[in-house]
Amino acid sequence: MEHQVASFFPVPVVSMQITEDENKKVKSFFFSNIRGKEYNGKYINDECQSLVHYREVFDEYRRLLWLKEKIKKYSNFVYKNVMNHITDLEVTDAWFNYAKKGSWQYVHNHCNSVISGTLFIDVGEDFLVFHSPYENSSSTGNIMVDNPSQEENKLGYAFHNTQIQTEVSNGTILLWPSYLKHSYLPTNKEGRLSLSFNCLPTKFNSLYFTRSGLQKNITTDTCILP
Repeated sequence: MEHQVASFFPVPVVSMQITEDENKKVKSFFFSNIRGKEYNGKYINDECQSLVHYREVFDEYRRLLWLKEKIKKYSNFVYKNVMNHITDLEVTDAWFNYAKKGSWQYVHNHCNSVISGTLFIDVGEDFLVFHSPYENSSSTGNIMVDNPSQEENKLGYAFHNTQIQTEVSNGTILLWPSYLKHSYLPTNKEGRLSLSFNCLPTKFNSLYFTRSGLQKNITTDTCILP
């Protein structure tokens, strides 16, 4: 039947690249300076004990500040040019993820941030799974749901999908709104390496009224950062 469909309320997931040499540089730095060394920011994942996080790496290693600046540049492009914001972003935290074969990551999203992302450094043939932000969401109105069939849509649409697998490759940076839930299935890669990060605006483009009636701009000074 002839028709048109508008894809309302899209959630952008943006793919960008660093160069092969830059990716090799980050990988070499991790194994030379962090992996197997004494590091205070080391954290073993609560849910998957074979997944290890190395936190606050941009604060600890000035030699990685070039990567922080590149991530900041990419994140600001996505925030402003793709998502239509006007405020500037800063990278507030970043951490390496090292996963042994069979490791997985549970479904989660990131707090205290507006844009999150991951640089995939050495992942082999792997996927990141994004989950619909509308699945099982609460509402003050109609919450009746008749679950759709998971068979492939005969018109090629994907509105019934509750999760989508996204292929990732070495040197790829994926960026997305921080509220978007994501995970990955048990990896086949022995030593899956990635770097994840969060960003916050230098100020929020939102106004509120105090009891005195004055307008104030909400800034990151009011946020508790990790």
